[in-house]
Amino acid sequence: MKNIRETLSNLIISHWNINGIAGKCSELKQYVQDRRLHIMMLNETKLNSERNIKITNFKCIRKDRNERGTSGGVMIYVREGIRCHEVPLDTKIIEAVAIKLENNLVIVSAYKAPGNKLDSRDLNLIFQTGSKVFMYGDFNVKSTAWNCRFTNTRNSTIFDFAENYLCEIHYPDNFTSYPYNSTFPSTVDTDISKNIVCDITVDAINEFDSDHLPVILSMSISTAKLEMEIRTFPNYKKANWGLFRKLINKNLTLSRSIKTQADLDRSVNDLVSVIHNAMEKSIPRNSC
Repeated sequence: MKNIRETLSNLIISHWNINGIAGKCSELKQYVQDRRLHIMMLNETKLNSERNIKITNFKCIRKDRNERGTSGGVMIYVREGIRCHEVPLDTKIIEAVAIKLENNLVIVSAYKAPGNKLDSRDLNLIFQTGSKVFMYGDFNVKSTAWNCRFTNTRNSTIFDFAENYLCEIHYPDNFTSYPYNSTFPSTVDTDISKNIVCDITVDAINEFDSDHLPVILSMSISTAKLEMEIRTFPNYKKANWGLFRKLINKNLTLSRSIKTQADLDRSVNDLVSVIHNAMEKSIPRNSC
């Protein structure tokens, strides 16, 4: 295994109210890989602590609702190599899980059930976790400002908070929610961001047979670039073994007399160096 470092100038994030992850594992894993995501945020996972859903080359931070997976639950998948740590949150109404990247950007996956009133105290708690905060979620807040047919009363809390704390609200141009029991689609998935000076594009993706569409966000982070470690592995199936043998025979010297421990150490180091150099030139590497 070999680590290399790549500077990310464009962070690809997706958010999806998955409305139960257990029956959509295959779709989710394929979606994450096909879209080459860096971060996947989920709402309404409906999991309990007894069930783990793994995605290859991703680490998972999650918070399940206490009602044994009957509803709710939030989760963030982060591509391996992106350095981050979980930020503890103790919110009351908003279900939320958060991570902080090495460039100090806090990313939050959040969900508010439709029967609950949005609490500004939860918003204050979340946005006090860092100087740069990006939160995306399904808040079940409707507004004509983001293409809904009407504005509900829960909307004012988000607008008031965004205005008081100089936050921005982003949303896709197309709808994100197509309720099974209603003929009227709406947009209930939005983001709230603070002190993020960059271009953010948001698009809802009509890809799954679901009442909620996943949303993809492209975040240009050129003002606060993020380094990512990428693990690579030799692809022995595509190795040029003829070239490998030729390089070994050309560069390996066996005439040295080994009389002391120091002679042995030098010979071993020379052998390892010759093998590594031959591998670099004859065996391609794949990243995970």
